[in-house]
Amino acid sequence: NERHSYHALGKVSNMRGTLAWSAKLDEAKVVRIRSLRASGMKLADLANMFAISSATACQVSKRDTWAHVL
Repeated sequence: NERHSYHALGKVSNMRGTLAWSAKLDEAKVVRIRSLRASGMKLADLANMFAISSATACQVSKRDTWAHVL
């Protein structure tokens, strides 16, 4: 199925944000993460708060991911 091909075979999806089946965040959480990070919150604290990895928190805050969210 389509979901398997993206996960197991490494196909690249053009689905962004909450349209991606594996999304753990939504636009509101992304905005909140960026705001908290800009105010000085540590990545580890953000990761714990939103149940994501520190690497994901870093990527979101630097707009490496979720770049379409302003």
